[in-house]
Amino acid sequence: MGRYGVVGYGGAMVKDGVVFSDMGGSGSAIRLISRNGYISTIAGNLSRKGNNDGPSTEALFGGIASGDSRSNSLASGNGGYYVADTVNSALRFINTSTQTTTTILNASVLRTPNSLAISIIDDKTSVFLSNTGLHQVLYIPTLSSPVGQVNFTSDPFFVPGAITVLPELSRAFIVNATLQIYCWSYAQPGSTSWKVSDPRVADFGRILTTSSDGTKVLYVTSNGSTIASLSAIASPTASPALIPEKMIDFNTLVIGGRVQLFFERTPDSWYILTTTKFMIVSATPIQPEDSSSDSDEILSGRHQGLAAFPTEAFPINDSCLMAQAYHWMRMDATEAYNTTDYLSEFLIPPNNSTTTLVYGDMNVSGWCGNITADLSNDHTILILTFWGPRGYTLQLTQDRLVTSTWTRTRAFLESLKNSGWNLGPFCFFNCTTTCKTITAPKCLVNTESACDDVCRGAIASSVVMAVAGIVLIILMIISPSNILAAVVMVPII
Repeated sequence: MGRYGVVGYGGAMVKDGVVFSDMGGSGSAIRLISRNGYISTIAGNLSRKGNNDGPSTEALFGGIASGDSRSNSLASGNGGYYVADTVNSALRFINTSTQTTTTILNASVLRTPNSLAISIIDDKTSVFLSNTGLHQVLYIPTLSSPVGQVNFTSDPFFVPGAITVLPELSRAFIVNATLQIYCWSYAQPGSTSWKVSDPRVADFGRILTTSSDGTKVLYVTSNGSTIASLSAIASPTASPALIPEKMIDFNTLVIGGRVQLFFERTPDSWYILTTTKFMIVSATPIQPEDSSSDSDEILSGRHQGLAAFPTEAFPINDSCLMAQAYHWMRMDATEAYNTTDYLSEFLIPPNNSTTTLVYGDMNVSGWCGNITADLSNDHTILILTFWGPRGYTLQLTQDRLVTSTWTRTRAFLESLKNSGWNLGPFCFFNCTTTCKTITAPKCLVNTESACDDVCRGAIASSVVMAVAGIVLIILMIISPSNILAAVVMVPII
């Protein structure tokens, strides 16, 4: 967990989470928020700004410490991250293998660049850069090639800002300081440019990106709470009259501020980073991440462990509370294994005929009705399957579950009892091969473990938040002025 400050003008969604420029306070750093909400620094310094290349701990970046900053855009490319270091008038590259930062272009070519986009075709990286201070867009086909300049001579007030690229169409989209969006067809010979929509109609606010199918340009409108789209495949004659389509509307009070970054997760769900939160939002129930396609590779070198408990100890008929219970069980497993390098195997309702594997660093607390644990034949035992960390023996994988105190899970269930739930006693069954066929034995007396006040407070808060979340969703369905459609929200941080 952690906090972050002013978010740069563009970021990258990678396997591990969202990478962005954090310019809050006196420092400037490139940071990662993992999918389970933990923040780490990739390069830079949270207490110092500057202009220095080198190892991640020595690299320094410029930054703007407050406001809706249009600076320090970041994009993911082959082998690392490209950063438009606005204040330092530089294009920087962070190599994720060597963990070093280098300067590709400096103030001899650039002046306050504020946005960039990356195109990767046939493993070759091309960079599109808004060289804002010199009123030009730069195009670098490869890092060893000369820098090309694109001039929009039809607009004497052209000052480029946000930029995105669709390499399959050979089109780049650029926003002028007047908030007019342009399309530049950079196919050679004969590259051309034209206007897209009208500033008053498009209502551009922040961030320009593309849909996963490559047919739309996406952005946040000026209210900071709406994601809109424009056709990316329209002709030069049709483009000026385009009217944006509203993709999803948010209530900034609910999502924790204005949208700073967003990334398409599915056609109707998004990862969004606001001024205070990182979360998944969806117009439909949120499905678990698909991890079954390469399960053989994922499970290679891992051994199975079973955590079994009396079914009567859980709110088994409430899928949302069970999702929270699974979350706390996995938090306890993280402590037991001392790593998140493990997987949980869940059944997928309603048929429960297929399974999904979920990594240890995923937050499943909001996956209401989308995952469930297995049960014994007579439904008296709840069985959660774990695939332990690589390098653990079969015996160690199981032993770590057996010796766990399951402190967080116990505290969560105790908080439900205190709120009126009639739940049975909680204990661990080390039944392994017989879990499916036996009837749950009685729990031994005095098997409860201690949980300090901070622990109990955190668990209790999660229950309150869960109830509040359900109410919020109901309110949003009832009140269309708040949102276009009901939105399911899973906070990551």
